[in-house]
Formats: sequence, C-alpha cells, structure tokens
Amino acid sequence: DMSINLQKAGIRTVGAGRNLEESRKMSTVCVNNICLGFLAYSSRSNNGYKYATNTSPGVAPLEAEIVMEDIKKNKKDVDFLIVSLHWGIEHSPHPTPEQVLFAHRVIDAGVKIIIGNHPQILQCIEYYKDGLIMYSLGNFCHSDYYWKGPQKTYQFKLKDIDRESIIVKVKLFNNGKTNINIVP
Repeated sequence: DMSINLQKAGIRTVGAGRNLEESRKMSTVCVNNICLGFLAYSSRSNNGYKYATNTSPGVAPLEAEIVMEDIKKNKKDVDFLIVSLHWGIEHSPHPTPEQVLFAHRVIDAGVKIIIGNHPQILQCIEYYKDGLIMYSLGNFCHSDYYWKGPQKTYQFKLKDIDRESIIVKVKLFNNGKTNINIVP
C-alpha cells in the first residue's frame, strides 16, 4: 500500500488509506500557531474502481454527502481547512457548472481553499466569499503518452496549452484573509 510506505518514510498522506475510514482522515499541519487541516477526494468518473470501502484500500470518494460530513466533523479542529479534489474533464479549459456549484457549497460549509486537479490543463482561480478555489493547476510535469490497453490503444500528443501550469503560493492570515502569489 503506497500510503503506508509514504507514512513510514515520514511523508504525510491524505485522501487514501487501507479502508474508507482511513482514506477520509484529515491530515493536520501546524505552523506558527496556525493549524491547517487537509482532506482529499477523488471523483468516481476519474477513479471509480479505486474507491476505498469499509474493508478494502483506495481513495476517498468525492461524494457530496461524505465530503460535507467530513468538513463538518473536522473544521472545528483547525484554523483553516484545505480540500483537494481530483475531478473535472481532462483537457477542458473550464470547470463544469456542477463543479462550480459544488465548490461554492464546499466553501459555504467552511473550507478555506480548494485545490483541484485532474484536467491536465490550467483552469480558473476564483475567490468565492472567504474562500479560494483553484479548479485545476495544470500539470507540473507531463509528457505525451502512449498506452496499449487490452482492447484499445491510447495516444495523446500534448499541445502548448497542455504544458502550462502554475504554482500558487498562498499566505493565510489570522483574520481569515488570503494573499496569493502565482508562479508560472
């Protein structure tokens, strides 16, 4: 199990585990008396066969009921809650309307920052109320790919737009405000 090996190496993990309960567990980091809580989930359309269950390992499912339950359970224990969502449509430059509505709902529930990934392409950043939503940061490192599956061969050549990515440095303040610095 990769998360166990990472934990043994002293690397914190979030969003995966030996079972559903462990995959939903918040990871906490405290710096300068500010505690950050991290949760992570993956969309069924992106990782459906790898979902954790009560008895098997996998990723935490991006299901509204589960996400909202975990936010409510954990937000009181940290100063800022940060959620990573593996979601969206690959190579689409825009989030779907459903993603936007769900992201707003997550912020309304008490999350400060949403970090989206999976589309393999840079998407918008939105300030919504007191929250920051990064729908997709693009690919930090990705190449053309070729994969021969059992019934189909997949081949994709990246365009220049597929190679664009950013790092977002976020400064959090005790008053709840954020300041971001974007590094292309």
